[in-house]
Amino acid sequence: MKLIATEGMESPLKARLARKAIDRDSKKFGWTDELISTMDPEWQWRLCCARLQLGYLDWKGWEWRDPRPLRKDLPLWKGGKGKILLHGEQGIGDEIMFSQCIPDLLKSNNEIYLECDDRLKSLFQRSFPEVKVLGRTVDGDFDFRLPIGELPKLYRRDKDSFTKGSYLIPDPEKVEKWSHLKGIGVSWKGRQGFIPYKKLGGDVNLQYNETPPEDLFTPDVDLTNDIEDIFGIISNLDRVVCVPTSVLHFAGSLNVPCDVILCPGTGQVNNALNWRFGMGNKTYWHESVTVHRNIDAYLRHLSKAQRRSA
Repeated sequence: MKLIATEGMESPLKARLARKAIDRDSKKFGWTDELISTMDPEWQWRLCCARLQLGYLDWKGWEWRDPRPLRKDLPLWKGGKGKILLHGEQGIGDEIMFSQCIPDLLKSNNEIYLECDDRLKSLFQRSFPEVKVLGRTVDGDFDFRLPIGELPKLYRRDKDSFTKGSYLIPDPEKVEKWSHLKGIGVSWKGRQGFIPYKKLGGDVNLQYNETPPEDLFTPDVDLTNDIEDIFGIISNLDRVVCVPTSVLHFAGSLNVPCDVILCPGTGQVNNALNWRFGMGNKTYWHESVTVHRNIDAYLRHLSKAQRRSA
């Protein structure tokens, strides 16, 4: 855990000192609430990420992440009755990933108003018809606020509580529009790093903000903004191969097989990303996603799969 918690620190000396401090304090206090509560907020957050990566789903220290500060005039929802402004945080992929918890929140019998990236508005409204999806609007008369990242702390406390299969519904017209597409979709570059796309193989380009390679089919859509089309495309593919980007959450939410390949990163981005993937080759969040720790691990997996199919 101390190695994971210091991952991505720029100074090796600072990382070594931090690991010594963790050893010293854990021997003195044990891993108790008292120990964690006395730590600096950044360390509470780092240790929370480390524990989540190791499979301890207690979410201690999770409150020290950096959710978007929307409607601070409203009290945080803690179980009361009324109108809840559920608002997005972090990136579009996380909004999708956390959205699998929305059906659990609906069981509280409250009115749920969802603030989200405008690109997801129609997708979420179709998938969660009992929710009033607002897009980026936060104006309105609400009784409580709730960052969407709080939902797993409430409803994902053990591995069996995660949603199995698909939980988002693509536009049927977009699925039909792209029904001629088959094969493997690829995305090779994100905030965490990149892998040369030729190493991934593939047939269909899903990479946003990059010049399309000539040897991949690139759909005539905006791969950054046309989310409904992208979901329609992925729904028809046999498989997706990608580095950690929103594409993996698109595929996972549709239960489309997806191989995600972790690549080198730096600083908090690297530390924050890894808690989503645990330590094995499966992530709790998406049943259809297989995690490969590096490109060599993926290529070995691919070679074994090819031999089995031969």
